[in-house]
Amino acid sequence: MKLGCSTIHYQFTGWPLWQCLDSIASMGFEGTEIEFGKNPFGEEMRPGAKYLIENEKRLRKHLKNLDLELASLCIMSSWSGSDERIQEAKDTLIDVVKLAEILGIDLIVAVAGPPAPGYSPEIMWKQVIEGIKWASDYTGERGIKLGMEAVATWPIDTLERFLKAKEAVGENFYANIDPSNYYQAGDDPIEVVKALKDCIVAVHVKDAKAEESKETDVPAARGYAPMGEGDIDFKLFLKTLKDVGFDGWLQAEYEGFFGGYNPDPVKGSQETYDHIKPILDSM
Repeated sequence: MKLGCSTIHYQFTGWPLWQCLDSIASMGFEGTEIEFGKNPFGEEMRPGAKYLIENEKRLRKHLKNLDLELASLCIMSSWSGSDERIQEAKDTLIDVVKLAEILGIDLIVAVAGPPAPGYSPEIMWKQVIEGIKWASDYTGERGIKLGMEAVATWPIDTLERFLKAKEAVGENFYANIDPSNYYQAGDDPIEVVKALKDCIVAVHVKDAKAEESKETDVPAARGYAPMGEGDIDFKLFLKTLKDVGFDGWLQAEYEGFFGGYNPDPVKGSQETYDHIKPILDSM
């Protein structure tokens, strides 16, 4: 397994993407996952993937100079709600797929997105399945795997609902496992790994604890904790991944901005590296 670092927690710094990549490489991470969401770094990145499509050569050169591998791309779009909201998710995916094709990236990580206000769970589930099925077909036709990440309080949150979605969507629906999200949703991350062993394509490493923080208005993030201060046994978690044959990327995530704890992405990334790297080295 290789240890990388997602850019998701750098979004709120206002830094240019290039500075975020410099920071990730300086800590010793081997790779990264670039995330496209609502707050894409500095102003230059507001066009999202379109910006990097136009600056593809610069991105390649920058990554090469840092000896940093771009392992995957991630979109934090919402697949339920108004027609405009769902179309925005589709447009974002189309741009990210184009970027993936240019760069030769074969994995895009996605989420169902937060619940849409004013919509019943039944309607949201129908919308999410239709949207993700479209995304699965669109990426699959282009040789790109779609990795779904379950997130607590969102339409796809538990192992049970992940498997239900996988059955409904069909092919090209893989698992990006984040143990903190499954833990907050009431699942044992170890059992999740065992259950999904045949479809795991990537992993996010983030900690969580049972006692919810009261300092955040983001329900999905109330249990997030600084790495090593939560309840997840990462030695057992990583051993279980190895036992089931997973040998892919672990991407550090640090969501202090959402979880109501230290918002410093550099400190959070370093803490994750310092906690996870020794475990990997001992395996």
